[in-house]
Amino acid sequence: MAADHPMNDTDLSNLSPEEAREYVLAFLTTLKQTAAQRIAVTKDLETWRARVALAQQKGAADLAAKAGAVVTGLEQKLSALDSEESELELTVQTLKQNLRRLEAMGRRLVDTDLLQAELDLAVGEEKAAEIRTDKALREAQAQADLEALKKKLGGGS
Repeated sequence: MAADHPMNDTDLSNLSPEEAREYVLAFLTTLKQTAAQRIAVTKDLETWRARVALAQQKGAADLAAKAGAVVTGLEQKLSALDSEESELELTVQTLKQNLRRLEAMGRRLVDTDLLQAELDLAVGEEKAAEIRTDKALREAQAQADLEALKKKLGGGS
């Protein structure tokens, strides 16, 4: 997964909440697959260690050596899977925190166009236009009052 994303794997800032959830799910899936592989390799390792012991008991040094080579390969594979799983667990933990943060921010963001459309539907277009006009008039009056205050304060110095 890391090869697909040369940037920071835990950066969700350029994703929508839905895309971020899918992204986190992909990492979770990879983590579960890695854990399953680790379990399978652990079982194989136990089996091959038992084969080494059996070959040694039977005095078959050549079989024990071949089985020992398989054990060595499985131990290396298990070590790599352990490291990968630990790294994925940390990444998933960070991704979950970032996803919660992203979702919380998303809830606080306001889509003004959507709110305006909902207002128009709720009170009717005519009433909504009246409300917008009233708001614009109040803003213009506040701006005029501010300018008058600035002139008054500027003139009095």
